[in-house]
Amino acid sequence: MPKASQRRHERRKAQGRHPISQKGDTDAELVCPQVDPVAVSPRTPSRQRRDPPLPPAKRAKRLETIQSIVDELHEPQQAEATSLASIAAPIFGPAPPPKEREPISPQQGPGEYIFIGFNPQLQALMDRCCLPWAVQYEVSRYRTQPVTYQLSSHEWEDIFTELRKANLATRTEDGHPDGNNTEARQVFPLVQAVFQQRRRSKDSGTKEAQLNIMSLEAETSRGRAKDPYIELDFEEKAILAGSGAGLGVSPNSPNGFGWYGGQVAQRVALTVQPTKSTDVVAAKPTTDQFNLVLMKHKIAPSNRVARKIGSRRVLQISISDEAKQCETLRDYFVGTKFVLNGRIYEAICAKEGTVYLIETGTYAEGGVQLPPFDYISNNGRMSWEEFINWHNPIRFNSHQAISKWSARLPLALSRSTPVCVFDPLNISEIDDTWNGGKKYTWEVMTDGCGFMNRAVAVQVQKAFNLKDMPSAIQARVGGVKGMFMLHPSPDENAATQTQPRLWCRSSQVKIRYGQHFLFSSDTSQLTLDVLRCSKSKIPANSSKDVIVCLYECGVDASIFIKILLEALDKKFESLATWDNEDACIQLWRAIFDLEHVLQGRLRREKAGHGEVADRLELDPELEVEDECGHTDMAASKGLEQSFDTSAGPGLPEEVLQFLMQGYHPNRAPILLEKLGILIRKIILEYVSKYRLIFERSAEAYAVPDPGESLQEGEIYFRSSTPWKNPDGSWSDTIIGPVLATRHPCKVASDIQKFTAVDRPELRGWVDVVIFSRKGKRSPLSLMGGGDYDGDTVIVIFEPDIVNAFRNAPLLPGGLCQGDPPEGFIEKFFDNSPEMLDEHLEKKKDPTAVVRVLQKAAVAPLENDYDVGMYSKMAEKAGIMLGFHSAEKNELAQKFCLCLDGAKAGRTIKPSTRNEDKQRWDSIGLPPSRGGKTGFTEDPHAAPIHKVAKRDSALRPDVIELLWEAGQKKAIEFRDLLAGRIQKLSWYNDPALREPFESACARASASKNPVIGAAMLEDIENIKKAVDFARGAYDKRPAPKGQTWKQRRDIIDSIARELKVSIRALDLVVLSPLDKERVAASYAYVMDMDRCRGTSSANKGTHFPFDMMFHELANIKAQSQPNSATITQEFLTSLVVHSSFLRKG
Repeated sequence: MPKASQRRHERRKAQGRHPISQKGDTDAELVCPQVDPVAVSPRTPSRQRRDPPLPPAKRAKRLETIQSIVDELHEPQQAEATSLASIAAPIFGPAPPPKEREPISPQQGPGEYIFIGFNPQLQALMDRCCLPWAVQYEVSRYRTQPVTYQLSSHEWEDIFTELRKANLATRTEDGHPDGNNTEARQVFPLVQAVFQQRRRSKDSGTKEAQLNIMSLEAETSRGRAKDPYIELDFEEKAILAGSGAGLGVSPNSPNGFGWYGGQVAQRVALTVQPTKSTDVVAAKPTTDQFNLVLMKHKIAPSNRVARKIGSRRVLQISISDEAKQCETLRDYFVGTKFVLNGRIYEAICAKEGTVYLIETGTYAEGGVQLPPFDYISNNGRMSWEEFINWHNPIRFNSHQAISKWSARLPLALSRSTPVCVFDPLNISEIDDTWNGGKKYTWEVMTDGCGFMNRAVAVQVQKAFNLKDMPSAIQARVGGVKGMFMLHPSPDENAATQTQPRLWCRSSQVKIRYGQHFLFSSDTSQLTLDVLRCSKSKIPANSSKDVIVCLYECGVDASIFIKILLEALDKKFESLATWDNEDACIQLWRAIFDLEHVLQGRLRREKAGHGEVADRLELDPELEVEDECGHTDMAASKGLEQSFDTSAGPGLPEEVLQFLMQGYHPNRAPILLEKLGILIRKIILEYVSKYRLIFERSAEAYAVPDPGESLQEGEIYFRSSTPWKNPDGSWSDTIIGPVLATRHPCKVASDIQKFTAVDRPELRGWVDVVIFSRKGKRSPLSLMGGGDYDGDTVIVIFEPDIVNAFRNAPLLPGGLCQGDPPEGFIEKFFDNSPEMLDEHLEKKKDPTAVVRVLQKAAVAPLENDYDVGMYSKMAEKAGIMLGFHSAEKNELAQKFCLCLDGAKAGRTIKPSTRNEDKQRWDSIGLPPSRGGKTGFTEDPHAAPIHKVAKRDSALRPDVIELLWEAGQKKAIEFRDLLAGRIQKLSWYNDPALREPFESACARASASKNPVIGAAMLEDIENIKKAVDFARGAYDKRPAPKGQTWKQRRDIIDSIARELKVSIRALDLVVLSPLDKERVAASYAYVMDMDRCRGTSSANKGTHFPFDMMFHELANIKAQSQPNSATITQEFLTSLVVHSSFLRKG
């Protein structure tokens, strides 16, 4: 061993640290402890709570092994724990000392713990190797996969030996990893490779590793999206630096001022394991059947909690629909400690079907503390009690219902972007405006909206590079949430005002930190976290509920049918016109706009910017595909018979690439086929989603009148972007009678008629809809119980619609149809809002207090199912009994109450739920509303015996009328497209044949027989590899019954194997670039030759493009006389300007 290395080892021994070798110590060996195969083997998916029980002697011996590792590495350290008693003591007095927890004996299992790919012995091995967090995460992710191989101790030793060879298992002089989180991308393929090498030949193992690496490279090279592992490295530096370095407002940020952390999501999927006997998920599963599967690290919008403690300390457990049927789902998270990589995570809240957990400590078993992770910093970690005291302290927020207290917990998890830090003295609390006796919340005329000065708006404009200064923002600061609009005072909006200031309404203050609501001095609590900025959308998209409400309140169905048919004609014309000059450029732009390609790219590029990017550039109502490419697109049986709707989420981008490479629909069969599928998909989506666009409409945030300018029944709206009127003039302000509504729109009163006016004193507020503060109740409260804390409204000023609409009258007592009548809540809901301070007085034991609070924190898990269920019930009742029927309105009111149930502390009574389910579960929705006869959307609901059908005494259902008109038009388009295709003639593309035919000609014509023979041998080897892939391609399973992703995965697997085989060929004459071009060209030539004499003659199949799309695209582009080369980064940013599309 070199002297320097020897001295370093001796020094580490003197410090009591294990002398793990460094990079360059080639003579040193990593000695791995022997690991028991049972303990290290991944547990079966249905048994993740603990490892199988072991004999006492064996278990004791295992604990001794862990202890020896600990003694060798570090001195045992006990994790500090903060008792909730210190938080509750100022209110209730000192709590009795907690009972000392008895150590777990070797025979006992850790009942309060649930392991996520965790094993103590394996963890000790990873800690000995000093693996960075993301590397450990990838090892654990491998162990949680549904089909995970049982690795023996020797195989795990092999894996860590390989990690050592790859320099992933070393640490620096100060004890920190001598590597970074970016190395995590090598772990999963490496683990697979070692497994393959142990069970197959070495070559096949290497090939398997290459396939996995290619797959990973393909996923991380799409667009310019951030690398989650690089972000984790920045966050680790921020954690070590402390002082709020990851909050985005500190000069100590590791990636420069303005960078902020919390942009990496650690996601876990909670699914249900099918029963072994039936291989079917039980209707009422138990927690023993739960299966936790780690997902890949992913760039995601940031939030305050993740910025405060770091992304790796936050877990998101997504609950599957099957798991939501478990009757003890909430109890599964109460008092439970989830263990990942030796760290303990506990639930802090639930929202939208996801439970959020934070890291609170380090796992210990049998009194043996695992290594103290000195190389992965514990700096800034909070216990569960410390988190509560930081975010929602009980001491200052106990005089409220437990449900309301717990409803405040998700506020710190809102997707947001930090902008600036306030001086506490520059944040003021002001009273709300009330009209009435302060008895009902709908009497608050300013509910949820305060003021900001110009300095704040300027900061937001700079932070997001906005063209104009926003008039209003939706934001969080400390315990305050809601909208902030520009202050009406000229002094506060002067350019000389540089100190950011806020004025918060009392209705906006949700959490208090002392006598002053922003008493906390924590920088994270004084940072302005922006969710969205004011921006209008003109014209606005309607929805199915809005159309139904308009129709049932007097608007004729012919108006909606006309809008639908005109929109379909316009879409089809833009997509099916290929013969004029610059047809391909116009077609490219049409697809780019209709399929929202720019929005999709921005979602990927600005993933870490929360919802600001979505609101600035995107339609918030657009569907967002999940990881599997699934969208919430209603499908119909009638249209499915007419159209092949197998288009996947990547189809629009694929068609755009064909067009950019020089392909033309009239001359490229593959392009025309894909374009036809895309056209059918676009038509189907528009018909089935009913996203009609009213040309004279707008959508924007709602805010109250900043002064006294508007009278009762008046609104004001001015857009920063003028719109064109039917007479050719331009306007930026709406004037005249209008309709206003918001989502959800379930009853007649959810659409209200107003008068839009122009007020010069309000022209400073643009892209927001301003409502009057005069009247008996807040205007937004009439529309589904809305307020001003971030609700958007749709304003319709189409004369034909507005003039025909009949406003729903108010009921006695000033109530609207959406308000529940007296005694309604008591009759159908369990409404027991127990006060927090009263409840805590009964429970002095800190452990019991934590369980009570944690149970309330995850209570929303029980309400998610009821909300969707009652929405469907109300829709069915509206079809069968009529929109204005009493039973339908009753179900709509239950829906609205369930929507706010968690916050108000009420749940639907089980007897009420059962009666309603018995009445409506067996009735399905018709195809026009996304239903399918004989099936239900809920696999555990009662079988459907009939479909909701309109009573003949009622007006026809407007959705059914739109459906029939849209279906008829879609079939017309299908026939037109088929007729055009039949008239076209196809040909073999000489540009794609040229590389292969040219190579064969050069080999045959070579004057040197040795070179010629070698080149022919090279070509023959290429042909064999392509022919082998073609055999696998032809033998793939039939697509029927498979999802698009399943079909695509099979094809991608074959394509990756082909590319690995081509790259592995050791050719004599052809260069690496030539062999890929020749292989792609041969795939095309072989496919066209095989189709000769068949129905696909001169058309070919998808094989060559499924296998080597990019290579064929490059061949085609380079064959053009005016081709150009461009990188993916620039390509992603380019858009065809509208000037190129103008005729003449």
